Amino acid sequence: MINVTVWSKNRACQLDLTLSSFKKYFKEWELCRVNIIYTFTDSYYEAGYERCKKYHPEFNWIRETNFRQNTLDSIFLNNLKYQAFIVDDDVFVDEFSVNDKEFKEFLTNQSVACLSPRIAPYVNYCYTANQPQPQPKVSMAMPSKYG
Repeated sequence: MINVTVWSKNRACQLDLTLSSFKKYFKEWELCRVNIIYTFTDSYYEAGYERCKKYHPEFNWIRETNFRQNTLDSIFLNNLKYQAFIVDDDVFVDEFSVNDKEFKEFLTNQSVACLSPRIAPYVNYCYTANQPQPQPKVSMAMPSKYG
């Protein structure tokens, strides 16, 4: 169904929270192919990833050897229709499903190029800045060379 590429460097604890919240809140997570491209700079970080792998053995763990090639392989070798990208400090905080109206709109509306759980009409607060964050004004007009 969905190919998911996750990147992580030296953040096994944060990655564990990302993966745990992904499994907790995404109803169809087991239908996904999750590829975790990870790297570390010393044996302490390596030990953290070894522990994280034990908590999440159902995912495909790829030790980064060539970032570009590892990423391309993650995207194209799985032959799945949809692609998602996650980094190790993403945390899911609410339930979501492929049966949600937003995903159905994405599937049926050809003018929608991507879907992001971070960018939604009801997301109107920036927690890192601790202030309201109004939605950007988006024009649906396409440049003539594309339309």
